[in-house]
Amino acid sequence: MEKSHLDTKDTILPDETGAIVLPPGDPYGIRAVQRAVMVLEQLAKTDDVSITQLAQQVQLHKSTVHRLLVTLEATGMVRQDPAVGRYRLGFKLMELGAAAVRGVELRATAHPHLEGLARATGCTTHLGVMDRGEVVYIDKIEGEGSFRLYSQIGRRAPLHCTGLGKVLTAFLPPAEQKRLTAKPLRRFTRRTIVEPEWLLRHLQQIAREGYAVDDAEHEDLIRCVAAPVRDHTGGVVAAVSVTSVCAELLPADRDRFLGEVLKTTSSISRDLGFDPGPDALGAAERVYGN
Repeated sequence: MEKSHLDTKDTILPDETGAIVLPPGDPYGIRAVQRAVMVLEQLAKTDDVSITQLAQQVQLHKSTVHRLLVTLEATGMVRQDPAVGRYRLGFKLMELGAAAVRGVELRATAHPHLEGLARATGCTTHLGVMDRGEVVYIDKIEGEGSFRLYSQIGRRAPLHCTGLGKVLTAFLPPAEQKRLTAKPLRRFTRRTIVEPEWLLRHLQQIAREGYAVDDAEHEDLIRCVAAPVRDHTGGVVAAVSVTSVCAELLPADRDRFLGEVLKTTSSISRDLGFDPGPDALGAAERVYGN
């Protein structure tokens, strides 16, 4: 079997300074990206420097460094003090770093709870977040049985016809809900809600009740129950679902799944610092407009 280039002796490793260095002649390396990373790493070590100083430190031509800085500044990765012409790291990196930390913390915190939910229900459980108008699965625990769902960690799914997606959309500000539902909505099954006004009313109901049901709206025979996960601010940061493969989700099964999902999301939310008291709930309602 052909080996990945990362399986060879040229595996990417940090150098003695902690910087990532690609092996010489690496076929997957893009020189401009490598140089941009070098510039960012150097700025992290010696913040507030001139182009001349930075070019000397990274051993690149001054014109090359200037082009890199112009691009990085336009994306918010670096910023320049116009008074003296010196550069430093931009606030966009703080945003990206915070997002990375949140993502790792969320999945690590939720994972054992998802495992417990899968054991309690015998069904596949998912943890999803919203990204660029879609659901992204960031964790999944397979349920009992040989049937395997199409979902995979990192895979995307639509908002308007999945349990996870409907929950995540239901707790957005009304203006954002309208924006997301104004675009043409694809019909996946005969149960898919594609009328914006109907979907908006459905989302309001989900926000009131605190959970969503996907009744074969995305895939035939696939039913799921989902509920929101909140962080320390009371904001909805993710959703958890239980998925069942059946011709019909009986009320008794739905209620059982819902009870287990709500217990799971409550536990995850508490671990993320959410206080379920009236003040926290009121703050969440004010922030999200529900």
